[in-house]
Amino acid sequence: MASNFLELPISNACLGGRVIPLGGGGYFRLLPPVLFNAGIRNILKKQDAYVFYMHPWEIDPDQPRVREASLQYKFRHYSKLSNTLERLKRLIKSFNNCAFKTCTEYITAFKLRDSSEDGALLQGV
Repeated sequence: MASNFLELPISNACLGGRVIPLGGGGYFRLLPPVLFNAGIRNILKKQDAYVFYMHPWEIDPDQPRVREASLQYKFRHYSKLSNTLERLKRLIKSFNNCAFKTCTEYITAFKLRDSSEDGALLQGV
């Protein structure tokens, strides 16, 4: 049965039998850039696509702070916010040989390419 709901799974990498989330967000801010970029290259070798996400607040180092939050939350949420925009620019430059698309562009291209197969969204795009 066809559905109007589509899911684009966030990219992950396997390392030593463990799944490491490499789609963006806090992992993008907290992992060393060389490791994060190597993970992207590895994903792109195995798949034809890499799905990245980022929240707008992750490039706002002056956002309000929740003083009552736990130390773990504060670390995960506020660490390296001041570097994120520059780091994103460097990431884009380092993968300038790739085609960057919005999710809508990606889904549209897939539907045009393979409109006969339901549920095969991420296969060979």
